[in-house]
Amino acid sequence: MSKFSTALAGLVLCVACAIPAQADPSDISGMAKLGPQSFVTVTDAKAKSEKPRFHVLTLDAKGVHYLPVSIDSWLPDATQDDKLTRSSDLEAICQVPGQPNTYFALESGYWKKSGGRAFVVRFEHHPLQGWQAIVEDIFQPLPQPASGETEDAQQIEGAAAVRDGEETTFLLLGLRGNKETPGQLILGQLDKDLKFKELARHEIDLRPFTNNGRSCSDLALQPVAPNKYLVLFAAANDHGDLGPFYSSICRVGTLEIKPQGVNLDLDAEPHEIYRLDGLKVEAICPSLPSDDQPQLFIGTDDESFAPVFRALPIAPEE
Repeated sequence: MSKFSTALAGLVLCVACAIPAQADPSDISGMAKLGPQSFVTVTDAKAKSEKPRFHVLTLDAKGVHYLPVSIDSWLPDATQDDKLTRSSDLEAICQVPGQPNTYFALESGYWKKSGGRAFVVRFEHHPLQGWQAIVEDIFQPLPQPASGETEDAQQIEGAAAVRDGEETTFLLLGLRGNKETPGQLILGQLDKDLKFKELARHEIDLRPFTNNGRSCSDLALQPVAPNKYLVLFAAANDHGDLGPFYSSICRVGTLEIKPQGVNLDLDAEPHEIYRLDGLKVEAICPSLPSDDQPQLFIGTDDESFAPVFRALPIAPEE
């Protein structure tokens, strides 16, 4: 681990563990930028829960504001009773390329032959009604297993999306893994009807960094040059709802957008950038290229404890 990571870990633990991000008990299981000082977060509420699935987190001089987002229907046409179709276990969210305020929000997988969905969700703010989410479409990126349920190691924990010069959308998915098996990175292509075509699948093994925990708790693309990104994986481990928790954020490769297609180049070995023991990081979100200061934002799902949201300085490339 680099000196930067060691020094930063101590600073983060002293600050982040002392002060929860907000009073709302909803955990942060995924996060994406909404604006220069705001984010959309998802929580892993299960199907029967009536808790909000989305929140808008905003930063200002007074601190962090964490507001629930209302949603009238989980069905694009809003013509059916959707009590049984509302999301269950959202674990990842990323912006739809080229569509402002619109996101892919993904469930972790299938359960009892249902679920496994990715929602295309647009966010609007009304002066009187506050934030609202509108489901514009639904698709299922991965096929349903024969058993009807997705194994823990195969569950989706992270997502990121880009598009090339021909406006073809590419979606990256991070699969969880467990102590017996590595995580996976899937690169796929979405057509205009949102049919997902898998192009490549790679093992990502971050178990050595988290005492044999899951290799993926989120993934993100950190911009480093025009049309070029570092591929970051967060990995996490917990030994129960009270912890202890272990988290690591590693660079696993680079992604370059071409005029036609993308080039995914994985590193020979993952490189740990941050180590965050004491927290279970389930959301990582880099700042936008237009932001004043490059930062990496983290959100946690610390089970019995309040969630934590913090900004980390971008580590220099070595």
